[in-house]
Amino acid sequence: MELLKLYFFIGGMPGAIEKYQATESLQDCQNYLMTLINLYRADMAKYATKTQYCYLQILFDRAPESVGLRFKYAFIDPDAKSRDLQTALDQLSWAGLLSPILATSAGGMPLQSQVKSKVQKLLYLDIGMLQTALKVDPLLFFREDLTLIHSGALAEQFVGQELIAYANPHDRMQLHFWKREKKDSAAEVDYILPLGSHIIPIEVKAGSAGKLRSINVFLAEKKSPFGIRICSSKPKKSHPVVTIPFYLISQLQRLRSGL
Repeated sequence: MELLKLYFFIGGMPGAIEKYQATESLQDCQNYLMTLINLYRADMAKYATKTQYCYLQILFDRAPESVGLRFKYAFIDPDAKSRDLQTALDQLSWAGLLSPILATSAGGMPLQSQVKSKVQKLLYLDIGMLQTALKVDPLLFFREDLTLIHSGALAEQFVGQELIAYANPHDRMQLHFWKREKKDSAAEVDYILPLGSHIIPIEVKAGSAGKLRSINVFLAEKKSPFGIRICSSKPKKSHPVVTIPFYLISQLQRLRSGL
C-alpha cells in the first residue's frame, strides 16, 4: 500500500518515474509533470485554429477538477456553447488526454447501446499528472487516506486507469458508470464492467467500512451475480460483494473465474 501511494503521486509517465529513480525527490517529479502538462497545452496550438485552441485549453485546464464528478459544460466555461466544448472534448479524447466515462442504464449488452449521452464523467491521462494539475501538496498527500484525497477523485482516477490498462490492448476500452435518478431512491455505481455474460458493478470505497447501498440496489435490480468493492482493505469475499485492494485490479478476470 505504501508503494501504491507513491504511485498515486508519481504516476506512470516514464519521465516522472526516471526522475524519481534518479533523485527520489517528489518535488522534482511534480516539477517535471507540470512541465509536461504545459508542453501538452502548447502542443495543442499546432493542430487547432485559434478558436479551437481556446476551447481545448480551457477544457484541458479545468478537467482535473471534474474527475470524480458529473461533467458539466457550464462548470468548464459558463459562457461557452456546449457544442464547442463537446468538439474540444472529442478531440482531447481522441488524443488520449481525457477519457469520458459514460452513464448507461445497464439493462443488457452491449452497454454502449444504452448510454445516456449527456451524462458522463472524465478521467485524466495520468494520475501523477492529475495530482500535479490539482496542486496537491506532497507533504499533506502522504498523511491522508488514499480514498479521501480530493474527495476520492484520485482513487476513482486510479481505478479507471487500471481498468483501461488491463483491457484488451487491441480495442480501445470505453468505461461506463451507472446512475439512477429517482426521487428518494437515487443510486450511483462508480464503474460497471462486462465480465463474460454478466454486468458487474464496481464501487471505490474508503477502508473496509462504509455502506454499499448503491451496489446492492444494482445487484437486486440487474440480477448480477456479484459486485466488487475496491478499497485499501485486504481481499475478502462476503457474498454478494467481493472486496479487493487497489493493487489487485489487474486480477479481476482471474477473480471472476474463481467465483
